[in-house]
Amino acid sequence: MAYQLQAVLSLKDELSKNMKSAIKSINAAKKATDTFRDSNGRLRDSMGRFTKANHSASSSLSGFTSHTGSAIQAVGALSAGVLTAAGAYKTLQATVGEAMKMEQSQVTIDAMFDNKKLSKQYQDMLNSFAIKSPVLDSSEMFANSKSFISQSKDVKQLEKMWNLTERLLAVDLKQGVEGAVMAMKELMSGDTQSMVERFEMPRKALNDIKNLPLDQQLAALDKLYNKMGMTNKLVTAMGSTSLGYITQIKEALSMKFRAVGFEALKSLKPIIGDIKNAVSDGALDGFFKSMGSAFAFLGSEASKFANYVKTN
Repeated sequence: MAYQLQAVLSLKDELSKNMKSAIKSINAAKKATDTFRDSNGRLRDSMGRFTKANHSASSSLSGFTSHTGSAIQAVGALSAGVLTAAGAYKTLQATVGEAMKMEQSQVTIDAMFDNKKLSKQYQDMLNSFAIKSPVLDSSEMFANSKSFISQSKDVKQLEKMWNLTERLLAVDLKQGVEGAVMAMKELMSGDTQSMVERFEMPRKALNDIKNLPLDQQLAALDKLYNKMGMTNKLVTAMGSTSLGYITQIKEALSMKFRAVGFEALKSLKPIIGDIKNAVSDGALDGFFKSMGSAFAFLGSEASKFANYVKTN
């Protein structure tokens, strides 16, 4: 009988221990919940203060705009429009963006020729060349033109350089236009390394060519290319492949998109100039200072919350 009573008491004592442990866990969970609720409330208050600060920054911008002329008002309107148009980035890049890059290339070419007539002849030649080529496009040809113009300002010689570059690319497209132009330029300057390493051209034959006058270099390269099977017939044959067709279609479309971009720039450029002047003259400093303060406050509060999460 005494044995049975001792067993019952032992069971009750174990149940008491488990109950105490469960109550302790519940209290701990309640405390953690209360702490989270308090932290969440403080975060909500912080976000409210940030919204108020941001509203203050917007009010500051409104006050600034109301005291400026129509040119600065146009800047404010365009700034809002730029933010709204962020989703149309790809379209802008294909039109206005490409027109801007082409504009820079054209300025460089004009400056290097220092002759409007010759510069126009060269640029017309590039556009005509690119539309027919299965491996070249006008954007890259314009961007890399400075390397060839530094060697010659004779449009016929420049056309020959691009013909040789096209044939070089036809046998190794992965080197890209920039790589082919660089190899050609280095050779014309007396260095064969890129031609040998990038395009696996015979070093001995190139050593015989590298120190010749430019006219003779171009003629000798043409002869070497033909001997190696890198002929104009090869380029023509590549133009009838599926990839060749696609390259030419892409070039035709890019020219159309770029033309649209140039039309847009006629209206946009004066406004861009107004923005540049406004930023340079400090007219927007007040707005950006207010916006900076608002975002600094948000960053500080976010940091506090992140530290709380990490700690708890």
